[in-house]
Amino acid sequence: MDAHDLKGNPIPFCLIAITCNYSKNSGGEIEVYENVIEVKNVKLLPREAKIIEFKKSIIDTLPVKMAQRVRRLYHLDTDEIKSVNVRYITHFKFVSQNTYQKIEY
Repeated sequence: MDAHDLKGNPIPFCLIAITCNYSKNSGGEIEVYENVIEVKNVKLLPREAKIIEFKKSIIDTLPVKMAQRVRRLYHLDTDEIKSVNVRYITHFKFVSQNTYQKIEY
């Protein structure tokens, strides 16, 4: 997820994750995230693609132990920000690859 090209630009990736929300007793849907990068790498994008300011997220208020499990993803096409728990990621691939790799825990 944290790969960069030779110029230092973040390399977009795709992943498949399962949703889960214990507090709302919902989830189980499969989400596909295509052409995304981590929010922390947005500052490395070329100037015209940058977002000036992000809204605060509930993830920013989580204890460090819990926040380390969550990744905030920035969708390059729609400018959306989504959060995903790393334990619920099932498949991963870089945009340049043809097939997904299954994540084994």
